[in-house]
Amino acid sequence: PVTYFRQALSDRVDARHMMRDFVLHVPFVIAFIFFMFGRRSISEEFFFSEATKNYLVHENLPPTSPVPGSDPNGMPYFPKNFLEIGNYGDIYDWAEAVLAPRLFTNDPAGRDIQNRKFGGQNQLLGAVRIRSKHVRNNTCTPNPAWYPDNETNFPRICYGPLKSKHERKEPIEGNTITYNWTDNCNDWPLQWISGKYAFYDCAGYTFDIPFNTTLDDALKLITSFRENRFFNTETVRLFMVEFFSYNPAVNTYMSVKLVVEITEGGGFLPWPRIRPFVIFPGTPGWIVYNIFFLLMVLFYIQRFIVDWRRNARVTRSKVAFLLSVWNLMQLANLLLFIPVYVLFFRWVYYSNQVKVLYPDPEEGEVNPDVAAYSGLLGAVAELYQTQIYLNAVNTIFTFLVTLKFAQLNERLSILQRTVGTAVQPLLAVLIIFVIVVTSYAIAGTLIFGTGVEAFRNVDQSFVSLFRVLVGDFDYWTLWGENRALAFIYFWSFVILGLFILLNFIVAIMMGAFSEENAKLKPKSVAVLITETVDRQRNTLIARIKKAFHVACSSKQMPEDTLLEKLNEYLEDYTKEAVAADDEFEIDDFQFGRYDLFKIIPRAEL
Repeated sequence: PVTYFRQALSDRVDARHMMRDFVLHVPFVIAFIFFMFGRRSISEEFFFSEATKNYLVHENLPPTSPVPGSDPNGMPYFPKNFLEIGNYGDIYDWAEAVLAPRLFTNDPAGRDIQNRKFGGQNQLLGAVRIRSKHVRNNTCTPNPAWYPDNETNFPRICYGPLKSKHERKEPIEGNTITYNWTDNCNDWPLQWISGKYAFYDCAGYTFDIPFNTTLDDALKLITSFRENRFFNTETVRLFMVEFFSYNPAVNTYMSVKLVVEITEGGGFLPWPRIRPFVIFPGTPGWIVYNIFFLLMVLFYIQRFIVDWRRNARVTRSKVAFLLSVWNLMQLANLLLFIPVYVLFFRWVYYSNQVKVLYPDPEEGEVNPDVAAYSGLLGAVAELYQTQIYLNAVNTIFTFLVTLKFAQLNERLSILQRTVGTAVQPLLAVLIIFVIVVTSYAIAGTLIFGTGVEAFRNVDQSFVSLFRVLVGDFDYWTLWGENRALAFIYFWSFVILGLFILLNFIVAIMMGAFSEENAKLKPKSVAVLITETVDRQRNTLIARIKKAFHVACSSKQMPEDTLLEKLNEYLEDYTKEAVAADDEFEIDDFQFGRYDLFKIIPRAEL
């Protein structure tokens, strides 16, 4: 039967291509691992980051008196650090008592350009930038029945959420300083921040203090914020301190952003964002390796396109190739390399613009960039980190594609066959599972959202419910917020989501696994190892060599050509047969030697 012959030939072609792809994919994975890590030492970067946190984030604020005019030393002291800032007074205290003494000094030697250090060998670069974002008045709409608008006697004050159209941009006049709004967002790429509460661009009221400033002068400038009440809970929506440092021991730069978000409801959300980055160029060997890996990616893309075109000729469809989950995953893997290398070349471009940070010893003149905040370093840092994030996602795709080659062995492919068998009942249960979790996430936000941070919005509620499913929960916090509904809400979700639905999913997978495992002939481990060694001992190297040769060659394998000719022959034969007999079916066609000779090209014959 021709259908049997075509299926057998198609399976043989797929097996050949699978072996070829395996030979290509293994060195690609190894090269990708080296490309991701490059010359990075992540453990050293961790300690570099921790040193900064210990100096600025975990350092306690000084004791303050809770009663005005009383002696602070005679009052109880409750330690509070940057992560526990809860009002604008804490921002002032932290900036004056922690930030300034750590970053500035009165010692002339410590203010020298090449000796401005903190936390070991960490050298401070340029200046520290203090940035804030404010909103204008009358950017929200209160209830007029409770808060009427009477501009003559009682002018209404209402500062809403931070939006582009609501942001204040006019100069703010203080008692001693005028604060100006600046926008440098168009100068450098990716200068925005994703906070806990909102997204923020790089514009705002900025104030730079060079690191060669004395501690006394820096304190005067920082104290002026308190005197001018620049940071207050009504108008400010963002307070941020940002600067850069460099550690020559690990040859790594550090971007430090210490952020306090202030919501329109008066909540304070402090958090640090400390990210290491490097500047191109690195060592010559590292540069050569990056070029080599780029060529490898281009070759991989070329092979994917060749396979796509081959499949389109065989199946007469340009979409059939992408209907495979593995091919879609591989396509996503390759497409992600496009933005990665776009970012990579922009990172190289901006890195080459970074000027010398130290003065010329012969001229004795100080580069003006040394005493200024460098937006260029910020651009380099963001471009570098975005590459890291995209490569992290690409790592998952790269290694998941490796599972495709488990089909070469019936034992290794049992996971794929198990999922294929269970997919229909699994989808039905998963739909019910998603409906249940979604309903409980919305209900949890409505019940506990105003008092429990883990349920403050629907997104956080989803995360909290999935944590409940793995046994990580805080029942008593829910009970303290709503004693009447916490018991019903928690235990109904545990019974329905965990005990019933989750166990249903497990049962479906176990049943499918048992069914697929029963199809395999039982063999002992020793027998499997012996058979594998005997089968591959003399053929594995030859097969790898042949697959590698085919992978590097643009010439089709004989099986590919034969399958294409077979499909063309059957297409023409079917048209002629249908024209002669309307009841003709291809399954009735018996394929013989004479037909085979017709489809084999003369050169091959």
